[in-house]
Amino acid sequence: MKIIAVVNLKGGVGKTTTSILIATQLAVLGYTVTVLDMDIQGSATDWARIADEDGTPLPFEVRPGNHASLRSFKPTTDFTIIDTPPADPTVVDAAVKASDLVIVPTSPGFMDTDRAWSTVEVTATQVPTYVLLSRFDGRTNDAADFAAALDERGVARFETIIPASVPIGRLRGSVAQPSKFRFDNLTTELLEVL
Repeated sequence: MKIIAVVNLKGGVGKTTTSILIATQLAVLGYTVTVLDMDIQGSATDWARIADEDGTPLPFEVRPGNHASLRSFKPTTDFTIIDTPPADPTVVDAAVKASDLVIVPTSPGFMDTDRAWSTVEVTATQVPTYVLLSRFDGRTNDAADFAAALDERGVARFETIIPASVPIGRLRGSVAQPSKFRFDNLTTELLEVL
């Protein structure tokens, strides 16, 4: 049983989408998965509720949680994915300490990548940490430039880059096809590093 925390100290970088689509792909591959929604906004919980109401439930359980419940959490599935909130150091710290691996999704832009650096500096000293480049436009050099900067500093990252895509923002409440957004490739990489 493995626990993966999806962490970034900045909001709006795709933590919930990353958590849900990795969980979906793991379920497609036959693994049992639980997503712990540690964000006070409850985005992952809302996603699951909307999917249930539409008659297409997610192929895994989404459970709300907090830093106190995480201390007594006992995994019962092959994978637990922790969707963390931004800027809540107590929850983020608890999630990192409970995890076998941390994924730091980041999108382009100075504010996003600056927070990714800050997040990696905190998490990488405690648990293996991998940066995920998400919402990068393939027509620009942003992804290549940031990937090169990560490589220069010796920061682990996934080779798979999640492209900028309008539909990905409209996925909430659906059982999305991870392969449409390269989350199948990402999950393969994830399984290789675990």
